[in-house]
Amino acid sequence: MTELNRIEQAIKEIDPATFQKLCDEYERIECKTKGIDASIVPLGSEDGKNKTTKGTPDSYIITSDDKYILMEYTSQKKKIFQKVKDDLSKIDNSSIDKDKIKKIKYFSATSDIEPKDIQAIQNLLKKKNIDFEFVSNYDLATDIRDKYRSLAEEYLGFVLKPRQLMTAKEFEKDFNDQYTGASTYNYFAYREDELEQLNDKLQNKNVVILTGSSGVGKTRLAYEYTKKYGDQVFFVSNVFDPRALISEIQSYIDDSSLKVIVFDDANRINDLEKVFQAFQRKIKKSDIKIILTVRNYAKNDVYEELGHWVNADILELTQLSAIQVRECIEKIYNIKDNIVLDRIEAISHGNLRFALLSAKVFNKRHRLSDISDFSQLFKQLLGDVLVRKHLDLHSLISLGIIAFLKNVDIKRISYYKPVLEKYKISEEKFKENIDILTQMELINVVNHRYVFFKDQIICSYVLKKVFLDRQLISLNFMINNYFRRL
Repeated sequence: MTELNRIEQAIKEIDPATFQKLCDEYERIECKTKGIDASIVPLGSEDGKNKTTKGTPDSYIITSDDKYILMEYTSQKKKIFQKVKDDLSKIDNSSIDKDKIKKIKYFSATSDIEPKDIQAIQNLLKKKNIDFEFVSNYDLATDIRDKYRSLAEEYLGFVLKPRQLMTAKEFEKDFNDQYTGASTYNYFAYREDELEQLNDKLQNKNVVILTGSSGVGKTRLAYEYTKKYGDQVFFVSNVFDPRALISEIQSYIDDSSLKVIVFDDANRINDLEKVFQAFQRKIKKSDIKIILTVRNYAKNDVYEELGHWVNADILELTQLSAIQVRECIEKIYNIKDNIVLDRIEAISHGNLRFALLSAKVFNKRHRLSDISDFSQLFKQLLGDVLVRKHLDLHSLISLGIIAFLKNVDIKRISYYKPVLEKYKISEEKFKENIDILTQMELINVVNHRYVFFKDQIICSYVLKKVFLDRQLISLNFMINNYFRRL
């Protein structure tokens, strides 16, 4: 059973009261996501009880322009069209001011209604200046799968694994929230030739490995290339479960609108070969283009790993010139002092990401001493991240463990027991620390289970502070107790 089918079936089977609560919460999140300032008033369910009540409508929203969006819900399995007409008739006969009704949304736990019947209702209500939207079981299940996965655990009784495929907008937010100094809003130039080369290579082959040193601009170039495809793009990042990733890709790869998948930092993905093995035939036959950003030290390994399953090409990015880096810093941070620019150039060695980090730190207090070298740079940029959080020793050790392991599955916490016992941290305390660190936005937890660092800069800094500077954890002990279990 596919993930979508499982959600559809679960929606059909839940009781009417739970269905109404699910739809109310779905609509609340929809409004918030779309930036609509609205509060939902549920009328069709009793407070504190899992029971429905009679009333029309089941719920409603008062919009900012003092209009109503009315919502009706049904878990009836058959004769849906008649049920919709009956409920709309009740609204028509109610005391609600009809001139204030802006829209009626009708949610059904099944999809047993003809499109022509929906169209007939829309045409009828349009004469009254009322919009009508029918949200079927399939529509609701698709949005839960693709956008609101936590609703499955809350209302359907099972947990959906967190998504590892991100839309371009989700990836953009993720990318811009990090401490790297890079941003999709930053000035982008000097890569016109590379963009053209990437386009040419993807015309001839479906898979291109975009490689280069850290901070050279691989991710940004891939992002800029995908902009022309709009919402037909997905990014793969922070992979913790390759099998689940295969399942996610499976649900989209047959969609003719899908154009590009970007595997960011692909050299960090375990079992990358298995992912491409699963889709080798479809990749070869379809128009889907795949870009993998890969650190240059790993490009040959990735190329050989994929060579058994797909015919890939390689595009290597070189560092920008010193003049180009200086021009970027001037445009992005408005720094024109040659002494400052010389210092940034000296410590960044042409690496644009490092140059951006240096400029970002300098602009905080405008002190050259803050950017004397990279040790000082990271201290100024991230030192206060841990200091201002006032972490106790156990929280800092827990953070170090997560940084070392990269991804932690809370449900397999016994896997890390020897390490926790050595540092006198109980399993409950470790979970408690995860909650604290999540609230501090130092780590991410998805579906109350998978823990990881979204920001690799912070992850690297934590490793340095915990394992090297303060030596709170023995690196030798971690290697012996973790890798021998693989």
